[in-house]
Amino acid sequence: FLHSSFPSIKIEGDLYPPPIIRVRLAQFVSSLKFILIGLLISGFSERMLDALNLGRPALFVWANENKISAGMIVFFVLNTMEQQLLSTGAFEVTLNGINVWSKLDTGRLPSADELQQIIQQQYSFKAM
Repeated sequence: FLHSSFPSIKIEGDLYPPPIIRVRLAQFVSSLKFILIGLLISGFSERMLDALNLGRPALFVWANENKISAGMIVFFVLNTMEQQLLSTGAFEVTLNGINVWSKLDTGRLPSADELQQIIQQQYSFKAM
């Protein structure tokens, strides 16, 4: 709808980078996900508990008896955590290098009319 009102406007989308600590945590969660699935499939954790003479918790017994279900649960739960860590929720609108809307600052998305009005104001301000 913006192209009909402003035919010369260039619209680009880009990712807003999350803070580096959240990126590192997401990388850790991703590694943990594959390690846990690998341990589950290989049976190594079962042999390790036997070697250490440790009892088997009920959750551990269930996971070994239901490897496919347990693997899927581990994958989907940790994948959700990973995605949440990388999600910023950002929607930033920049016009000619000037930030004219920030969801991070306002906490909401602009309506179509609001966005058109903001751009119109910027163009009329530029013309002055």
